[in-house]
Amino acid sequence: MKRTFVLTLALLVAPTLVAAQWGVALEAVGLQVTSIADQDSQIDIGTPGHMARVWFAAGDQLTVETRVGLGYGKQGDSSGSTIELLPGVNFHFNDQFYVRGQAGLWRQGFDNGTTSGSVSQYAFGGALGTRRAIMGGPVSWGVEAGVTRWLENTDDFIPAETIFELGLLIDAQIGG
Repeated sequence: MKRTFVLTLALLVAPTLVAAQWGVALEAVGLQVTSIADQDSQIDIGTPGHMARVWFAAGDQLTVETRVGLGYGKQGDSSGSTIELLPGVNFHFNDQFYVRGQAGLWRQGFDNGTTSGSVSQYAFGGALGTRRAIMGGPVSWGVEAGVTRWLENTDDFIPAETIFELGLLIDAQIGG
């Protein structure tokens, strides 16, 4: 019954999604400065950046955009995986400039061969950005600067951290 309900819902929503304006983006280059309480700051530069984005238009001036980061590592008997989800809303001042608000979840699973488990952390943040179409087509590039505050998780001994980010985006509009 549950599968039938989900399949029916997907079939009802699919035509709307195909006709809607939506897109995908990749953070082509990312710079992060991380500040953790009582520790030295950390600087990371990634190319391509560690996050992908999926977005859809929710009106003339709004887009709903989710940043997604996935990771997996294995060494010997130990392995770990991470998922980072930061859904947000972009308010567009015009066709180039926007401000973003977001909330997020980071979850890490681990298995060291004898024990396994997972930890989570929650976040909120914002950003300012710009995107410009390349030669008037469906592909655009952009720059975004923002800050994300990851909250302390005292149960799992994860300290709070503040991440300042600067990224270069490559974006492709699909549909609409």
